[in-house]
Amino acid sequence: VVLSIGINSKNMEPDWWVAPNPFSNGLTVFIPMQYEGLIEYRLYGFSGKRVASGTGFSQYGKMGLPGAMELLPGMYLLELRTEDHVLRKKIIKSHELR
Repeated sequence: VVLSIGINSKNMEPDWWVAPNPFSNGLTVFIPMQYEGLIEYRLYGFSGKRVASGTGFSQYGKMGLPGAMELLPGMYLLELRTEDHVLRKKIIKSHELR
């Protein structure tokens, strides 16, 4: 099942978000606790090319995204895959402040 960004109802996309967004150093995914456990993630660049992927572990409704730290500044599509959902959100990596 592939769901559209921004739809949020019983039969559609679960309520989830990422913070901070835009981010510079770290990114946390907040996802309903019913999806706790291993979650596959993919990051796509503006061109549609996959730039990072892996598996994260959601615990207590939160999951870190290790692949996000290595990204260059820009706009990306974050895709999470659970057993029964594919969730997508736009994320923005900003320049690090020094």
